[in-house]
Amino acid sequence: MNSPTLHAIIFADRVIEEKNNKKGIIGTFDTIFAPNFPVTALPWGVYVALSGIENIVQFSLTLQGNDAKNPLIRLDGELKSNSKDSMIELPLNFENVTFPEPGEYTFSLQVDGKVVGARVIKLMIANMPGLLQGK
Repeated sequence: MNSPTLHAIIFADRVIEEKNNKKGIIGTFDTIFAPNFPVTALPWGVYVALSGIENIVQFSLTLQGNDAKNPLIRLDGELKSNSKDSMIELPLNFENVTFPEPGEYTFSLQVDGKVVGARVIKLMIANMPGLLQGK
């Protein structure tokens, strides 16, 4: 029987996978600042790690704001592992994600229809001129 355990959801500027299967997580954050909304975020990544999976399971990753009917991101697929002790790592990178308004958005992982875990990413209006100009 599967008992998925979520070990990490990390937001980053980029997540890379090396030829030797190692993952690199570059520039972690929990908040995106924008001068106004809606805003299309610069390319960004999410690293997800979980264990407790044996055989094949169905998974969904979603990013939702206040409108639960229309997630900003939804990925569906299968995960496969030969041992429940094995770590499954998902290095994900996204482009052209548009956030309609400031606030909290929830990135959640579901396995076989059950929520395994979630993490909030915040979107805020930038009120510091130096931040917008990269200073």
